[in-house]
Amino acid sequence: MFAEKIRQLRENKQLLQRQISAALEMDNALYCKIERGDRIARREQVIKLADMKLHFLLSYEELLIQKAINSKYSNELNNAFEVPTAKIQEIINADLCNTENGVANKTHNDLICSLIYTYLSAKGFSEEVCRKYFECDIDTDFFSIEKIDTAKIPLLCEELHIAFLNSKFEYQKGKFLRLKSKNNLIEKGAVYTKSNIVKEIVETTIANYVQNHSDLSNIKVLDFACGTGRFFESAISTLTTKYGFSTDETILKNVFAIDIDPIAVNVTRLKAIHSLSEITEEYINQISKNGEL
Repeated sequence: MFAEKIRQLRENKQLLQRQISAALEMDNALYCKIERGDRIARREQVIKLADMKLHFLLSYEELLIQKAINSKYSNELNNAFEVPTAKIQEIINADLCNTENGVANKTHNDLICSLIYTYLSAKGFSEEVCRKYFECDIDTDFFSIEKIDTAKIPLLCEELHIAFLNSKFEYQKGKFLRLKSKNNLIEKGAVYTKSNIVKEIVETTIANYVQNHSDLSNIKVLDFACGTGRFFESAISTLTTKYGFSTDETILKNVFAIDIDPIAVNVTRLKAIHSLSEITEEYINQISKNGEL
């Protein structure tokens, strides 16, 4: 039975129901119903459930954040008699709520950058290439993630970032928790449009351009709030499938993406690189420049 199978997989991975529901971008109560067999999972949810690597990464991210908290606030945590427990909790939660420089955001950024480094390293590129062409902190300590299918890293980065944006982190009674929340989405102004709506908007926009321009060779499409690249990818797909552009040419010369969220930009940049027929430092540099409009 499907419900029993996913419960066993979750328990074997030592994951909590709330971790899985966050990854699926759904209410935890609804996920519990799927696990009990009281609700049927949608197709896209089944696809995500089939790849437990994402859930490993979510669990790993939580472990890294917990370690970062313990390290950053070791003095306060080890001197509970001097600093009231409620005060320690207040300090740590204020840090976790900081969507720019907080410990959770930095840990998430480092993990995404390390996934990018793992991908580029497998393609023969150095750590310096990662630092030069991606929005990674100067003090990011890259580490390679083992036993991961390199080809899946771009999509895993996207799903991991979406799960992060749909989460908030709290420190309660000595325990670190990931809870479902739209706070990060609101802070970063992120809106994830459904794929069918994205496709219709992009195709209509480009079709309107075509009606007024006979020469399409110099067409420029800008996704000015790219997130993890849904409109960006749709523009590439439309130009290649409907108008005969080559994928490499479209990525390097015709479609551009920018965003105020540097982590989202990194994810979109990696997905663009992964779509190239050939990956060179020159092409990586060009894609990076395309995000500096």
